Amino acid sequence: AALLARTITDWIGGRGRLVEYSVQNRAVALAGQELTFGGSVAAKRLSDNIGLVDLEIAGRRGDVVLMPGTATVALPLRGDRP
Repeated sequence: AALLARTITDWIGGRGRLVEYSVQNRAVALAGQELTFGGSVAAKRLSDNIGLVDLEIAGRRGDVVLMPGTATVALPLRGDRP
């Protein structure tokens, strides 16, 4: 689950923020097994001038979903530079 969270934080970059994170561990991954982590955008919205993105995420071993979950990230708005 920590590797999946890191995948998200690497994707959002230094100006983004992980707001909510929830995963379920449904199967065991053993040392040496190749795993993939990813997700898709489920929704986007604006809240108090903050761009929020809801994600459907998963950790997989081949076609087997080991860790399904959801996350919400806050991202800077386009053109919003410090």
